[in-house]
Amino acid sequence: MRSTVFSRKDFRTNHHLKNENSFFCHSNSGLRAVLAVPHQDDEILTACAMLRYLVMSGAEVSVIYTTRGDMKYPEKTRCREALRSLSLFGIEEKNIYFLGYDDSYFSMDHSHIFYNRDISSRYLDDLIKLLGRLRPDFIICTDFDEHPDHRMLTLYLDRAVGILHGEDPKFSPVVWKRFAYSLAYKAVSDFSAVNNPETRRPVAGKTGKYHWDFIDRFIYSWDQRIRIPVPEDFRNRDISRNFVSKALMMHRSQNIIVNAAGIINSDEVYWERRSDNLVSKSQITVSSGNSVPLSGYGLFEAEDIDSVIPVFSDFCWKPEDDDPEKKARFTWDKPVFVNRIVLYGALSEGSRIGRLSVTLSDGYEKIIDGLPSNAAPVVIIPDKNREIKYCELRILEYEGNDYGIIRCEIFKDAVPCRVVRPFCKLTINDNFVYDHFIDENQRECAIGIYTYGETGSISLSVIKGNASLRDSILVMDKEEKEAVIRGENADGSVYDQITVRRMDTKTSKAIQRAEISNRWFLMRKRQVQIIHNMSYILRHEGLISFGKRVVLFYIDKLREVFHDSDRK
Repeated sequence: MRSTVFSRKDFRTNHHLKNENSFFCHSNSGLRAVLAVPHQDDEILTACAMLRYLVMSGAEVSVIYTTRGDMKYPEKTRCREALRSLSLFGIEEKNIYFLGYDDSYFSMDHSHIFYNRDISSRYLDDLIKLLGRLRPDFIICTDFDEHPDHRMLTLYLDRAVGILHGEDPKFSPVVWKRFAYSLAYKAVSDFSAVNNPETRRPVAGKTGKYHWDFIDRFIYSWDQRIRIPVPEDFRNRDISRNFVSKALMMHRSQNIIVNAAGIINSDEVYWERRSDNLVSKSQITVSSGNSVPLSGYGLFEAEDIDSVIPVFSDFCWKPEDDDPEKKARFTWDKPVFVNRIVLYGALSEGSRIGRLSVTLSDGYEKIIDGLPSNAAPVVIIPDKNREIKYCELRILEYEGNDYGIIRCEIFKDAVPCRVVRPFCKLTINDNFVYDHFIDENQRECAIGIYTYGETGSISLSVIKGNASLRDSILVMDKEEKEAVIRGENADGSVYDQITVRRMDTKTSKAIQRAEISNRWFLMRKRQVQIIHNMSYILRHEGLISFGKRVVLFYIDKLREVFHDSDRK
C-alpha cells in the first residue's frame, strides 16, 4: 500500500482548517511532546488526532514503544509497521524509540515482567533515562486498560514522572492519558456517514474489555474529560479513505482496520494530570501512618495487573486509629506561593473522611465536609495568592476502617499551564459537529458550546443563510437548505465554524451508498482477518490446534443460539 506523508505546510495552509476552528491554527513550535504506548498500533488508539495535530502544528514529537509487540508476530514486522504508520503523521524514524521489552498478556502464574523485580527495575530506569533526555513539556500515555502491558506502562510512567520532578522541579510536563481499549479499540461500532458521533462513555460489562468502571472515580469524571476536535480528513464519510483507516491499515499483521467503525469519532477524549506539585519540594511529616503515598505522583498502585477487575494496592495515608492528632504537614525550606490545593480520598465503598481541616501557616483555614469515597478530587482555592511555609491536614471525622488520603496536590498556579491553547467547539446533542445534516422536516436544533481553557464568552452568529438563532436554538425554514454558524470570543482568538445542511433526496441517496460501501469494506476486512488468523494457526500451531479451535468456535455459536432461544 502506498503511504502519503503529510507536511506541516499542508496542514497550516489548509483553507478549510484555518477558517473552521482556531484550534487548527495554533503553532506549537518549540513544544517537546512524547507519546508513550506499549504496542505498535497503540499510537492510533491512544492519540491519532492529537499526534497529527502536534506534528502539523510544529511540535517536536517523539514516540516510545515499551514492548517488541512480538507475542504473535515477529518484532521486525511489528516495528516496520509502526514506522510506516508514523510516517503518515510525518514523524521521523530518529524520533521513534523501541524499549524492547516482552509483549505479553494475562498470566495466571504471574510470569509478566511486572512481577520480575530486576526486569521491572530496568524498565523504570529506561523510562526515567529516556524522559530525562527528551525533557518533554507534554506527555500522552495509555491509561489503566485491561491489558497488563498498558497497566504496567501507566503505573511506571507515573513513577518516572514523580522521580524526575522530585530530582528537578523544572521537569513538570502536562500529562494526558486515554483508555485505548474502551474509548477506541473496543468502543461501540458506531461510525456513521451521516453525522459521525462523539466518543461514547464506556459502560462496564457492555463495552469490550471494560469490566470495571473508572468513570467518575479518581480524576475520570466524564463531564471533566478533555475533548479534542479532529481534522477534516478524519471525517471522510468513505471509511476506506479516512485518515484513521489509512493509519490502521499500516498495521497489516493486526488487521486492526476491522475495528475502524469504533475508533473513528468526531472527537478524541483525554484526562489531564499536572506534575508541577509543590509537595515534591516539601518535607512531609505525619503523626502516624505511611506518608509515602502523599509524596508520589500516581493516583493508585497495583501489585496485581493480571486480574480482569483491577486490584489496587493499599495506597493511601491512613493514621493509626488511636492517633489523637491524625495530621499530615508539608513544610518548605523557603516560603512558597499557593493558589490551589487538591485532595483525593481513598477509594472505598464503605469508608470515607467525614470532616477535614486544611490549615496554612499564614492563618488560613478551611474545613472540608468530607472527601468522596470514589477518590474523586476535592479542590480548594484560597481567597488570595498566599505565601506560606507549611500546609497541614487534619482528619476530624471519619467513617469505616479504610479511609485515608491517596494524594495531596499543592500548586502555585490555580490554572495549569496550557500546553494546548484555549479553544471552543460547537455541538449538537453534545456531539462535536462540523458539516452536520438535519432531517428535511426539522426546523430547530440546539447549538451547544464546548470550551477548553480560558476562552472568555463565546457568542454565536449565523454568517451564511437566512436562519436565525434564538437563545442558542438554530431555527431554519423548510425552504432553507444551509446555514453556517460561527462561535467566537470577543477578540477573535478563539472561534469555531460549522455548517448545518438540510438533507435532500440526492444527498440522502449518496450517504446511503456510502453506508453500504462502508459495510462491505469492513466485511471484506473481517473476512481477510479470519483467513489471516487461520493461516497463522496452521503455520505456527499445526492442524490439530486448528481443528480444536474450529470445534470450540462452533460450540460457542451453538451456545449463543440456545441462549437466544431461552431468552425468547
